[in-house]
Amino acid sequence: MITAQPKRGVQVLLSGMLQLLAIFFFTSIHWPTQQPHPQRPVLFIGNHQSWWDGILVFILHQKIWKRPFFAMMLFPELKKRRFLRFIGAFSIRKNHKSILESLHYSLELLEKPNSVLVFPQGRLESQFVSPLHLEKGIQYLIKHLPTQAEIWALSIHYSMTDSIRAQCHIYVQPLAARTPQEVEAEWNAFHQSCIELQKQQWI
Repeated sequence: MITAQPKRGVQVLLSGMLQLLAIFFFTSIHWPTQQPHPQRPVLFIGNHQSWWDGILVFILHQKIWKRPFFAMMLFPELKKRRFLRFIGAFSIRKNHKSILESLHYSLELLEKPNSVLVFPQGRLESQFVSPLHLEKGIQYLIKHLPTQAEIWALSIHYSMTDSIRAQCHIYVQPLAARTPQEVEAEWNAFHQSCIELQKQQWI
């Protein structure tokens, strides 16, 4: 697997560059108002439909929350963009013997007050897909999470109206569930509520 090698200088530089890039792509980004406890590790479970998803969550951590950030990426994608390991990306390889190594690495990160972002769908899908499902690897993570670690749902939505640039809404919510089945149900309920919020913007 490819492990994360976060470098503060690279994180600051890339965060600044990506924030400038986001200004050109988005008319507005609506950041979440909730914030995790600074001393608690958090597993973020999010929907995934765009290259921007992980980038925006990285900016959120750098610009607003100022928390250590790590993100799980598919091995072929991170292999092509190895520089992302300097901002906290590490790899997972589906259907490969190294998958347990990646999962245990995630659990080690969650022993400390870090954020670990995962996209349980394992592929890009429409933001309106529902219900969402947890891949087996993420189910394993949830079953073996450290006691102090929290699970937060993440729902990212993009929309375009009268501008060539998009709007982005990022919603987060801590989950009470601790088993894979309960997490999946609560995550889906939250995601569906976010879809309804997006629809209301058109009414």
